Amino acid sequence: MGSGAAVIKGITRRDFLIGSSGALLLGCSEQAPRLPSGLLLGPDHSIGHKLRDGQFPVATREIHTPILIAGAGIAGLNCGWWLQRNGITDFQLLELELVAGGNTRSGQNAVSAFPWGAHYLPLPGTDAHYVRMLLADLGALQGDINALAPTYDERLLVQAPDERLFINGAWQEGLIPRVGIGASAKREIQQFEALMNEWGERKGADGRYVFTIPSAMGSADPAFLVLDKITFKDWLQQQNLRSDVLHWYVSYSLRDDFGAGQDRVSAWAGLHYFCCRRGQAANAESNSVLTSPQGNGWIVERLSKILQPQLKTGHTLVRIDAQFNSVSADVYDSATQEVIRIICEQLVWAAPLFVLPRVWPAMPHIIPPDYAPWLVANLTVNNIEEHEFTAWDSVIYQGQGLGYVDSTHQTLQFHRPQRVLTYYHTLSNLAPREARQQLLASSHETWTTQIFADLRKAHPHLEKQCSAIDLWRWPHAMAIPVPGFRSSLLSRQQTLHPRIQVAHSDLSGVSLFEEAQYWGVKAAQKIIAT
Repeated sequence: MGSGAAVIKGITRRDFLIGSSGALLLGCSEQAPRLPSGLLLGPDHSIGHKLRDGQFPVATREIHTPILIAGAGIAGLNCGWWLQRNGITDFQLLELELVAGGNTRSGQNAVSAFPWGAHYLPLPGTDAHYVRMLLADLGALQGDINALAPTYDERLLVQAPDERLFINGAWQEGLIPRVGIGASAKREIQQFEALMNEWGERKGADGRYVFTIPSAMGSADPAFLVLDKITFKDWLQQQNLRSDVLHWYVSYSLRDDFGAGQDRVSAWAGLHYFCCRRGQAANAESNSVLTSPQGNGWIVERLSKILQPQLKTGHTLVRIDAQFNSVSADVYDSATQEVIRIICEQLVWAAPLFVLPRVWPAMPHIIPPDYAPWLVANLTVNNIEEHEFTAWDSVIYQGQGLGYVDSTHQTLQFHRPQRVLTYYHTLSNLAPREARQQLLASSHETWTTQIFADLRKAHPHLEKQCSAIDLWRWPHAMAIPVPGFRSSLLSRQQTLHPRIQVAHSDLSGVSLFEEAQYWGVKAAQKIIAT
Protein backbone atom coordinates (compact mmCIF):
# COMPACT_ATOMS: atom_id res chain seq x y z
CA MET A 1 0.00 0.00 0.00
CA GLY A 2 1.05 3.58 -0.56
CA SER A 3 1.79 6.03 2.21
CA GLY A 4 -1.85 7.01 2.49
CA ALA A 5 -3.32 3.52 2.65
CA ALA A 6 -4.93 2.60 5.97
CA VAL A 7 -3.89 -0.52 7.80
CA ILE A 8 -6.75 -1.99 9.81
CA LYS A 9 -5.97 -4.89 12.13
CA GLY A 10 -8.11 -7.92 11.37
CA ILE A 11 -9.47 -6.58 8.07
CA THR A 12 -8.87 -8.70 4.97
CA ARG A 13 -9.40 -7.93 1.31
CA ARG A 14 -12.83 -9.52 1.33
CA ASP A 15 -13.92 -7.10 4.09
CA PHE A 16 -13.66 -3.95 2.03
CA LEU A 17 -14.21 -2.46 -1.39
CA ILE A 18 -11.65 -0.28 -3.03
CA GLY A 19 -13.27 3.06 -3.72
CA SER A 20 -13.41 3.87 -7.38
CA SER A 21 -11.81 7.00 -8.71
CA GLY A 22 -13.91 9.30 -10.77
CA ALA A 23 -13.70 12.61 -12.60
CA LEU A 24 -16.10 15.51 -12.09
CA LEU A 25 -16.52 18.60 -14.18
CA LEU A 26 -16.17 22.02 -12.66
CA GLY A 27 -18.11 24.57 -14.60
CA CYS A 28 -18.21 23.77 -18.33
CA SER A 29 -14.62 23.08 -19.24
CA GLU A 30 -12.28 22.69 -16.25
CA GLN A 31 -11.85 19.09 -15.11
CA ALA A 32 -11.66 18.48 -11.36
CA PRO A 33 -8.85 16.38 -9.92
CA ARG A 34 -9.46 12.66 -9.83
CA LEU A 35 -11.06 11.61 -6.55
CA PRO A 36 -8.69 9.78 -4.22
CA SER A 37 -9.35 6.11 -3.63
CA GLY A 38 -9.52 4.38 -0.29
CA LEU A 39 -11.22 1.76 1.82
CA LEU A 40 -14.94 1.37 2.41
CA LEU A 41 -15.24 -0.40 5.73
CA GLY A 42 -17.67 -1.19 8.52
CA PRO A 43 -18.73 -3.83 11.05
CA ASP A 44 -18.91 -7.44 9.84
CA HIS A 45 -22.34 -7.57 8.18
CA SER A 46 -21.99 -11.22 7.20
CA ILE A 47 -22.19 -12.31 10.84
CA GLY A 48 -25.15 -9.99 11.39
CA HIS A 49 -26.99 -11.51 8.44
CA LYS A 50 -26.34 -15.00 9.77
CA LEU A 51 -27.71 -13.96 13.14
CA ARG A 52 -30.79 -12.52 11.50
CA ASP A 53 -31.39 -15.63 9.38
CA GLY A 54 -30.35 -18.23 11.98
CA GLN A 55 -27.78 -19.81 9.66
CA PHE A 56 -25.33 -21.13 12.24
CA PRO A 57 -24.70 -24.89 12.56
CA VAL A 58 -25.21 -26.89 15.75
CA ALA A 59 -22.49 -27.04 18.37
CA THR A 60 -19.83 -29.71 17.89
CA ARG A 61 -18.32 -29.67 21.38
CA GLU A 62 -18.90 -28.29 24.86
CA ILE A 63 -16.67 -26.42 27.30
CA HIS A 64 -17.26 -24.80 30.71
CA THR A 65 -16.30 -21.40 32.08
CA PRO A 66 -17.63 -19.59 35.17
CA ILE A 67 -18.19 -16.21 33.48
CA LEU A 68 -18.78 -15.33 29.82
CA ILE A 69 -18.84 -11.74 28.55
CA ALA A 70 -20.31 -11.21 25.07
CA GLY A 71 -19.05 -8.01 23.48
CA ALA A 72 -15.67 -6.30 23.86
CA GLY A 73 -16.70 -2.69 23.45
CA ILE A 74 -16.21 -0.22 26.29
CA ALA A 75 -18.78 -1.95 28.55
CA GLY A 76 -17.41 -5.46 28.03
CA LEU A 77 -13.78 -4.40 28.38
CA ASN A 78 -14.53 -2.56 31.62
CA CYS A 79 -16.51 -5.51 32.96
CA GLY A 80 -13.44 -7.67 32.40
CA TRP A 81 -11.16 -4.98 33.84
CA TRP A 82 -13.18 -4.82 37.06
CA LEU A 83 -13.31 -8.61 37.42
CA GLN A 84 -9.57 -8.88 36.90
CA ARG A 85 -8.93 -5.95 39.23
CA ASN A 86 -10.78 -7.86 41.94
CA GLY A 87 -8.81 -11.05 41.47
CA ILE A 88 -11.19 -12.90 39.12
CA THR A 89 -9.43 -14.13 35.99
CA ASP A 90 -11.41 -17.26 35.09
CA PHE A 91 -13.67 -15.74 32.43
CA GLN A 92 -13.86 -15.35 28.68
CA LEU A 93 -14.46 -12.08 26.81
CA LEU A 94 -15.86 -12.60 23.30
CA GLU A 95 -15.83 -10.14 20.42
CA LEU A 96 -17.56 -10.64 17.07
CA GLU A 97 -15.04 -8.48 15.22
CA LEU A 98 -11.38 -9.34 14.79
CA VAL A 99 -10.38 -6.48 17.10
CA ALA A 100 -12.00 -5.16 20.28
CA GLY A 101 -13.38 -1.68 20.82
CA GLY A 102 -16.87 -1.42 19.33
CA ASN A 103 -17.45 2.15 18.18
CA THR A 104 -14.19 3.14 19.88
CA ARG A 105 -12.08 1.33 17.30
CA SER A 106 -9.09 2.95 15.66
CA GLY A 107 -6.77 2.45 12.71
CA GLN A 108 -3.39 3.55 11.44
CA ASN A 109 -1.56 4.36 8.23
CA ALA A 110 1.98 5.48 7.42
CA VAL A 111 1.19 9.04 8.52
CA SER A 112 -0.64 8.56 11.81
CA ALA A 113 -2.95 6.53 13.99
CA PHE A 114 -6.57 7.77 13.84
CA PRO A 115 -10.01 7.04 15.33
CA TRP A 116 -12.82 5.19 13.59
CA GLY A 117 -15.27 6.41 16.20
CA ALA A 118 -15.09 8.09 19.63
CA HIS A 119 -12.21 10.54 19.62
CA TYR A 120 -12.04 12.09 23.10
CA LEU A 121 -12.95 11.67 26.76
CA PRO A 122 -13.95 14.76 28.77
CA LEU A 123 -12.26 15.23 32.14
CA PRO A 124 -14.21 12.99 34.54
CA GLY A 125 -15.93 14.62 37.50
CA THR A 126 -16.12 13.11 40.96
CA ASP A 127 -19.33 11.19 40.09
CA ALA A 128 -17.41 9.36 37.35
CA HIS A 129 -15.41 7.55 40.03
CA TYR A 130 -14.89 4.36 38.01
CA VAL A 131 -13.57 6.35 35.05
CA ARG A 132 -11.01 7.98 37.34
CA MET A 133 -10.02 4.58 38.72
CA LEU A 134 -9.53 3.23 35.21
CA LEU A 135 -7.48 6.24 34.12
CA ALA A 136 -5.30 5.83 37.20
CA ASP A 137 -4.76 2.15 36.42
CA LEU A 138 -3.80 3.08 32.85
CA GLY A 139 -1.35 5.75 34.03
CA ALA A 140 -3.36 8.70 32.66
CA LEU A 141 -4.46 10.09 36.03
CA GLN A 142 -1.72 10.80 38.53
CA GLY A 143 -2.15 11.25 42.26
CA ASP A 144 -5.37 11.22 44.26
CA ILE A 145 -8.31 9.94 42.20
CA ASN A 146 -10.73 11.59 44.67
CA ALA A 147 -9.23 15.05 44.29
CA LEU A 148 -11.51 17.68 42.85
CA ALA A 149 -8.86 18.49 40.23
CA PRO A 150 -6.42 15.59 39.70
CA THR A 151 -3.33 15.77 37.53
CA TYR A 152 -3.43 14.11 34.12
CA ASP A 153 -0.76 12.90 31.72
CA GLU A 154 0.18 15.98 29.68
CA ARG A 155 0.53 13.85 26.55
CA LEU A 156 -3.19 13.00 26.67
CA LEU A 157 -4.52 16.49 27.40
CA VAL A 158 -5.62 18.12 24.17
CA GLN A 159 -3.15 20.73 23.03
CA ALA A 160 -4.11 24.30 22.24
CA PRO A 161 -5.60 25.56 20.06
CA ASP A 162 -8.32 22.98 20.54
CA GLU A 163 -11.50 24.21 18.79
CA ARG A 164 -12.37 26.57 15.96
CA LEU A 165 -15.42 27.40 13.82
CA PHE A 166 -15.46 28.49 10.18
CA ILE A 167 -18.17 31.13 9.92
CA ASN A 168 -18.73 34.09 7.59
CA GLY A 169 -15.68 33.17 5.55
CA ALA A 170 -13.16 33.04 8.39
CA TRP A 171 -12.07 30.95 11.36
CA GLN A 172 -12.96 31.98 14.91
CA GLU A 173 -11.76 30.43 18.17
CA GLY A 174 -14.28 28.16 19.90
CA LEU A 175 -17.37 26.41 18.50
CA ILE A 176 -20.08 28.79 19.76
CA PRO A 177 -20.76 31.34 16.99
CA ARG A 178 -19.44 34.75 18.06
CA VAL A 179 -18.40 36.60 14.91
CA GLY A 180 -20.79 38.51 12.65
CA ILE A 181 -23.99 37.04 14.09
CA GLY A 182 -25.93 40.13 15.10
CA ALA A 183 -26.88 41.63 18.46
CA SER A 184 -30.07 39.56 18.89
CA ALA A 185 -28.29 36.25 18.35
CA LYS A 186 -25.52 37.31 20.76
CA ARG A 187 -28.09 38.09 23.45
CA GLU A 188 -29.77 34.72 23.02
CA ILE A 189 -26.45 32.87 23.19
CA GLN A 190 -25.60 34.72 26.41
CA GLN A 191 -29.04 33.87 27.80
CA PHE A 192 -28.60 30.22 26.82
CA GLU A 193 -25.17 30.01 28.47
CA ALA A 194 -26.58 31.53 31.66
CA LEU A 195 -29.43 29.00 31.67
CA MET A 196 -27.05 26.09 31.20
CA ASN A 197 -24.88 27.31 34.08
CA GLU A 198 -27.99 27.56 36.26
CA TRP A 199 -29.27 24.09 35.34
CA GLY A 200 -25.80 22.66 35.80
CA GLU A 201 -25.95 23.55 39.51
CA ARG A 202 -29.55 22.44 40.04
CA LYS A 203 -30.20 19.58 42.47
CA GLY A 204 -33.24 17.43 43.15
CA ALA A 205 -35.07 16.84 46.43
CA ASP A 206 -32.61 14.00 47.15
CA GLY A 207 -29.67 16.43 47.15
CA ARG A 208 -28.11 15.06 43.97
CA TYR A 209 -27.36 17.00 40.81
CA VAL A 210 -30.19 16.68 38.30
CA PHE A 211 -27.67 16.24 35.51
CA THR A 212 -24.41 14.40 36.07
CA ILE A 213 -22.45 11.59 34.48
CA PRO A 214 -22.88 8.69 34.68
CA SER A 215 -26.57 9.59 34.71
CA ALA A 216 -27.40 6.85 37.26
CA MET A 217 -25.54 8.99 39.83
CA GLY A 218 -27.93 11.88 39.24
CA SER A 219 -31.13 12.86 41.00
CA ALA A 220 -34.11 10.50 40.94
CA ASP A 221 -36.48 13.38 41.68
CA PRO A 222 -39.57 12.71 39.49
CA ALA A 223 -40.26 16.44 39.24
CA PHE A 224 -37.80 16.66 36.36
CA LEU A 225 -39.35 13.88 34.26
CA VAL A 226 -41.52 16.51 32.59
CA LEU A 227 -38.40 17.36 30.61
CA ASP A 228 -38.57 13.89 29.06
CA LYS A 229 -41.96 14.58 27.49
CA ILE A 230 -40.93 17.29 25.03
CA THR A 231 -38.12 17.90 22.58
CA PHE A 232 -35.23 20.21 23.39
CA LYS A 233 -36.39 22.44 20.55
CA ASP A 234 -39.77 22.85 22.28
CA TRP A 235 -37.98 23.65 25.53
CA LEU A 236 -35.85 26.29 23.82
CA GLN A 237 -38.99 27.86 22.35
CA GLN A 238 -40.52 27.96 25.83
CA GLN A 239 -37.47 29.96 26.97
CA ASN A 240 -37.98 32.36 24.02
CA LEU A 241 -34.72 31.18 22.48
CA ARG A 242 -35.45 31.20 18.76
CA SER A 243 -32.26 32.43 17.10
CA ASP A 244 -31.24 30.38 14.06
CA VAL A 245 -27.61 30.78 15.09
CA LEU A 246 -28.25 29.37 18.56
CA HIS A 247 -30.40 26.54 17.17
CA TRP A 248 -27.62 25.61 14.76
CA TYR A 249 -25.11 25.41 17.61
CA VAL A 250 -27.45 23.34 19.79
CA SER A 251 -28.28 21.00 16.91
CA TYR A 252 -24.60 20.55 16.05
CA SER A 253 -23.80 19.72 19.67
CA LEU A 254 -26.58 17.14 20.05
CA ARG A 255 -25.82 15.52 16.70
CA ASP A 256 -22.26 15.10 17.93
CA ASP A 257 -23.30 12.98 20.94
CA PHE A 258 -26.73 11.60 20.01
CA GLY A 259 -26.83 11.52 16.21
CA ALA A 260 -29.94 13.75 16.12
CA GLY A 261 -30.74 17.42 16.57
CA GLN A 262 -32.88 19.36 19.03
CA ASP A 263 -36.06 18.61 17.07
CA ARG A 264 -35.76 14.88 17.94
CA VAL A 265 -33.79 14.75 21.20
CA SER A 266 -35.70 15.13 24.45
CA ALA A 267 -35.34 18.23 26.60
CA TRP A 268 -33.95 16.05 29.42
CA ALA A 269 -31.22 14.67 27.16
CA GLY A 270 -30.47 18.11 25.72
CA LEU A 271 -30.01 19.65 29.14
CA HIS A 272 -27.97 16.64 30.23
CA TYR A 273 -25.58 17.22 27.32
CA PHE A 274 -24.85 20.81 28.33
CA CYS A 275 -25.09 20.48 32.12
CA CYS A 276 -23.69 17.10 33.21
CA ARG A 277 -19.91 17.65 33.21
CA ARG A 278 -17.90 19.16 36.05
CA GLY A 279 -14.48 17.59 35.52
CA GLN A 280 -11.43 19.59 36.51
CA ALA A 281 -7.69 19.12 36.30
CA ALA A 282 -4.78 20.59 38.21
CA ASN A 283 -2.87 21.02 34.95
CA ALA A 284 -5.58 21.93 32.42
CA GLU A 285 -8.66 24.06 31.88
CA SER A 286 -11.93 22.58 33.18
CA ASN A 287 -13.35 22.22 29.66
CA SER A 288 -10.32 20.25 28.45
CA VAL A 289 -10.49 16.68 27.16
CA LEU A 290 -8.25 13.64 26.98
CA THR A 291 -7.37 12.46 23.50
CA SER A 292 -4.69 10.82 21.37
CA PRO A 293 -4.07 10.35 17.64
CA GLN A 294 -6.32 7.24 17.73
CA GLY A 295 -9.00 9.03 19.79
CA ASN A 296 -10.19 6.81 22.65
CA GLY A 297 -8.53 3.88 20.92
CA TRP A 298 -5.59 4.19 23.34
CA ILE A 299 -7.92 3.01 26.13
CA VAL A 300 -9.07 0.04 24.05
CA GLU A 301 -5.48 -0.89 23.22
CA ARG A 302 -4.36 -0.84 26.86
CA LEU A 303 -7.42 -2.75 28.12
CA SER A 304 -7.06 -5.31 25.33
CA LYS A 305 -3.48 -5.90 26.42
CA ILE A 306 -4.48 -6.27 30.07
CA LEU A 307 -7.28 -8.69 29.13
CA GLN A 308 -5.33 -10.55 26.45
CA PRO A 309 -5.56 -13.94 28.27
CA GLN A 310 -9.36 -13.73 28.36
CA LEU A 311 -10.10 -11.90 25.09
CA LYS A 312 -11.22 -13.97 22.11
CA THR A 313 -11.88 -11.97 18.94
CA GLY A 314 -13.73 -13.38 15.95
CA HIS A 315 -16.11 -15.18 18.34
CA THR A 316 -19.85 -14.49 18.17
CA LEU A 317 -22.48 -15.55 20.68
CA VAL A 318 -25.29 -16.89 18.47
CA ARG A 319 -27.67 -18.74 20.80
CA ILE A 320 -28.57 -18.45 24.50
CA ASP A 321 -30.48 -21.00 26.53
CA ALA A 322 -30.91 -19.78 30.11
CA GLN A 323 -31.58 -22.40 32.79
CA PHE A 324 -32.02 -22.05 36.55
CA ASN A 325 -28.53 -23.30 37.42
CA SER A 326 -26.54 -22.26 34.33
CA VAL A 327 -26.57 -20.61 30.93
CA SER A 328 -25.80 -22.41 27.69
CA ALA A 329 -24.20 -20.15 25.05
CA ASP A 330 -23.43 -21.30 21.49
CA VAL A 331 -20.42 -19.40 20.15
CA TYR A 332 -19.35 -19.20 16.50
CA ASP A 333 -15.61 -19.17 15.78
CA SER A 334 -15.06 -17.23 12.53
CA ALA A 335 -11.61 -18.78 11.99
CA THR A 336 -12.70 -22.42 12.22
CA GLN A 337 -16.39 -21.84 11.30
CA GLU A 338 -17.21 -24.08 14.26
CA VAL A 339 -19.91 -23.57 16.88
CA ILE A 340 -18.81 -24.31 20.44
CA ARG A 341 -21.25 -24.64 23.33
CA ILE A 342 -20.05 -22.80 26.44
CA ILE A 343 -21.75 -23.63 29.73
CA CYS A 344 -21.33 -20.76 32.18
CA GLU A 345 -22.61 -19.77 35.60
CA GLN A 346 -22.94 -16.08 34.68
CA LEU A 347 -23.31 -14.43 31.30
CA VAL A 348 -22.83 -10.71 30.62
CA TRP A 349 -24.44 -9.32 27.47
CA ALA A 350 -22.27 -6.30 26.61
CA ALA A 351 -23.56 -5.69 23.07
CA PRO A 352 -26.42 -3.49 21.76
CA LEU A 353 -29.85 -4.44 23.06
CA PHE A 354 -31.46 -4.78 19.64
CA VAL A 355 -29.30 -7.87 18.93
CA LEU A 356 -30.18 -9.75 22.13
CA PRO A 357 -33.63 -11.07 21.04
CA ARG A 358 -31.99 -12.62 17.96
CA VAL A 359 -29.80 -14.85 20.10
CA TRP A 360 -32.16 -15.26 23.06
CA PRO A 361 -35.74 -15.60 21.75
CA ALA A 362 -37.06 -16.44 25.23
CA MET A 363 -35.83 -13.18 26.79
CA PRO A 364 -38.36 -10.89 28.53
CA HIS A 365 -39.70 -8.23 26.20
CA ILE A 366 -37.91 -4.89 26.26
CA ILE A 367 -37.93 -2.14 23.65
CA PRO A 368 -34.41 -1.12 22.58
CA PRO A 369 -33.67 2.48 21.64
CA ASP A 370 -33.50 3.65 18.07
CA TYR A 371 -29.99 4.07 16.70
CA ALA A 372 -28.41 6.81 14.62
CA PRO A 373 -26.12 5.79 11.74
CA TRP A 374 -22.79 7.51 11.27
CA LEU A 375 -20.08 7.85 8.65
CA VAL A 376 -16.45 8.43 9.68
CA ALA A 377 -13.83 9.35 7.08
CA ASN A 378 -10.08 9.57 7.52
CA LEU A 379 -8.45 11.83 4.94
CA THR A 380 -4.70 11.64 4.37
CA VAL A 381 -3.59 15.09 3.21
CA ASN A 382 -0.18 16.21 1.93
CA ASN A 383 1.77 19.44 1.29
CA ILE A 384 0.09 21.17 4.20
CA GLU A 385 0.69 24.81 5.01
CA GLU A 386 1.09 25.15 8.77
CA HIS A 387 -1.44 27.98 8.99
CA GLU A 388 -4.19 25.95 7.28
CA PHE A 389 -4.78 23.33 9.99
CA THR A 390 -4.07 24.88 13.38
CA ALA A 391 -6.68 23.38 15.74
CA TRP A 392 -7.55 19.90 16.97
CA ASP A 393 -11.31 20.19 16.27
CA SER A 394 -12.57 22.20 13.28
CA VAL A 395 -16.26 22.74 12.50
CA ILE A 396 -17.94 24.46 9.57
CA TYR A 397 -20.99 26.59 10.38
CA GLN A 398 -24.08 25.08 8.71
CA GLY A 399 -21.93 22.31 7.28
CA GLN A 400 -23.41 18.99 6.24
CA GLY A 401 -21.11 17.05 8.54
CA LEU A 402 -19.80 17.66 12.04
CA GLY A 403 -16.37 18.87 10.94
CA TYR A 404 -13.13 17.04 11.57
CA VAL A 405 -10.38 16.48 14.11
CA ASP A 406 -6.71 16.60 13.21
CA SER A 407 -5.51 13.18 14.32
CA THR A 408 -1.91 14.37 14.11
CA HIS A 409 -2.56 17.41 16.35
CA GLN A 410 -1.14 15.71 19.46
CA THR A 411 2.22 14.92 17.88
CA LEU A 412 5.25 16.79 19.19
CA GLN A 413 6.58 17.48 15.69
CA PHE A 414 6.73 21.15 14.80
CA HIS A 415 6.48 20.62 11.04
CA ARG A 416 3.75 18.29 9.81
CA PRO A 417 3.48 18.40 6.00
CA GLN A 418 1.25 15.28 6.10
CA ARG A 419 -1.79 14.87 8.32
CA VAL A 420 -4.81 12.65 8.85
CA LEU A 421 -8.11 14.49 9.24
CA THR A 422 -10.96 12.48 10.80
CA TYR A 423 -14.29 13.72 9.45
CA TYR A 424 -17.64 12.88 11.09
CA HIS A 425 -21.05 12.83 9.47
CA THR A 426 -24.38 11.83 10.99
CA LEU A 427 -27.32 11.32 8.64
CA SER A 428 -29.71 13.13 10.98
CA ASN A 429 -31.79 14.64 8.17
CA LEU A 430 -33.35 11.20 7.55
CA ALA A 431 -35.28 8.71 9.67
CA PRO A 432 -32.83 6.13 11.09
CA ARG A 433 -33.98 3.22 8.91
CA GLU A 434 -33.81 5.31 5.74
CA ALA A 435 -30.47 6.76 6.83
CA ARG A 436 -29.02 3.27 7.34
CA GLN A 437 -30.12 2.25 3.87
CA GLN A 438 -28.48 5.33 2.35
CA LEU A 439 -25.33 4.83 4.40
CA LEU A 440 -24.84 1.28 3.15
CA ALA A 441 -26.04 1.78 -0.42
CA SER A 442 -23.92 4.83 -1.29
CA SER A 443 -20.56 4.20 -2.94
CA HIS A 444 -17.13 5.36 -1.87
CA GLU A 445 -17.19 7.86 -4.73
CA THR A 446 -20.57 9.26 -3.66
CA TRP A 447 -19.48 9.80 -0.08
CA THR A 448 -16.12 11.24 -1.12
CA THR A 449 -17.82 13.74 -3.41
CA GLN A 450 -20.16 14.86 -0.62
CA ILE A 451 -17.35 15.17 1.93
CA PHE A 452 -15.25 17.38 -0.35
CA ALA A 453 -18.31 19.51 -1.19
CA ASP A 454 -18.77 20.10 2.54
CA LEU A 455 -15.13 20.79 3.39
CA ARG A 456 -14.50 22.89 0.28
CA LYS A 457 -16.19 25.86 2.00
CA ALA A 458 -13.19 26.18 4.30
CA HIS A 459 -10.55 24.30 2.29
CA PRO A 460 -10.99 24.95 -1.46
CA HIS A 461 -7.84 22.98 -2.42
CA LEU A 462 -8.35 19.96 -0.20
CA GLU A 463 -9.11 17.56 -3.08
CA LYS A 464 -5.69 18.23 -4.60
CA GLN A 465 -4.00 17.76 -1.22
CA CYS A 466 -5.79 14.50 -0.34
CA SER A 467 -4.02 11.27 -1.37
CA ALA A 468 -6.47 8.81 0.22
CA ILE A 469 -9.83 8.82 1.96
CA ASP A 470 -10.88 5.79 4.00
CA LEU A 471 -14.47 5.42 5.17
CA TRP A 472 -16.12 3.53 8.01
CA ARG A 473 -19.90 3.08 8.10
CA TRP A 474 -21.65 2.63 11.46
CA PRO A 475 -25.28 1.55 10.79
CA HIS A 476 -26.15 1.51 14.53
CA ALA A 477 -23.64 3.99 15.91
CA MET A 478 -25.49 5.36 18.96
CA ALA A 479 -28.80 5.46 20.79
CA ILE A 480 -31.06 8.47 20.13
CA PRO A 481 -32.62 9.80 23.39
CA VAL A 482 -36.01 10.83 21.99
CA PRO A 483 -38.82 12.10 24.25
CA GLY A 484 -39.90 9.28 26.54
CA PHE A 485 -36.48 7.59 26.62
CA ARG A 486 -35.88 8.48 30.26
CA SER A 487 -39.22 7.02 31.34
CA SER A 488 -38.52 3.76 29.52
CA LEU A 489 -35.12 3.13 31.11
CA LEU A 490 -36.48 1.23 34.11
CA SER A 491 -37.79 -1.53 31.85
CA ARG A 492 -34.38 -1.84 30.16
CA GLN A 493 -32.51 -1.91 33.45
CA GLN A 494 -34.57 -4.71 34.94
CA THR A 495 -32.91 -8.06 35.69
CA LEU A 496 -33.79 -10.31 32.75
CA HIS A 497 -32.53 -13.51 34.37
CA PRO A 498 -30.66 -14.23 37.62
CA ARG A 499 -27.67 -15.52 35.62
CA ILE A 500 -27.69 -12.94 32.81
CA GLN A 501 -26.46 -9.39 33.27
CA VAL A 502 -26.84 -6.66 30.65
CA ALA A 503 -23.98 -4.17 30.38
CA HIS A 504 -24.28 -1.52 27.66
CA SER A 505 -24.79 2.23 27.29
CA ASP A 506 -28.26 1.37 25.92
CA LEU A 507 -29.31 0.99 29.56
CA SER A 508 -28.74 4.75 29.93
CA GLY A 509 -30.22 5.62 26.56
CA VAL A 510 -27.14 7.65 25.57
CA SER A 511 -23.99 6.32 23.91
CA LEU A 512 -21.23 7.81 26.06
CA PHE A 513 -18.02 6.30 27.40
CA GLU A 514 -18.91 6.97 31.03
CA GLU A 515 -22.31 5.30 30.67
CA ALA A 516 -20.92 2.18 28.97
CA GLN A 517 -18.18 1.88 31.57
CA TYR A 518 -20.62 2.29 34.45
CA TRP A 519 -22.80 -0.61 33.31
CA GLY A 520 -19.78 -2.80 32.61
CA VAL A 521 -18.50 -2.27 36.15
CA LYS A 522 -21.97 -2.75 37.68
CA ALA A 523 -22.38 -6.10 35.90
CA ALA A 524 -19.02 -7.22 37.26
CA GLN A 525 -19.96 -6.09 40.76
CA LYS A 526 -23.20 -8.09 40.65
CA ILE A 527 -21.28 -11.20 39.61
CA ILE A 528 -18.73 -10.72 42.39
CA ALA A 529 -21.55 -10.33 44.91
CA THR A 530 -23.24 -13.64 43.96
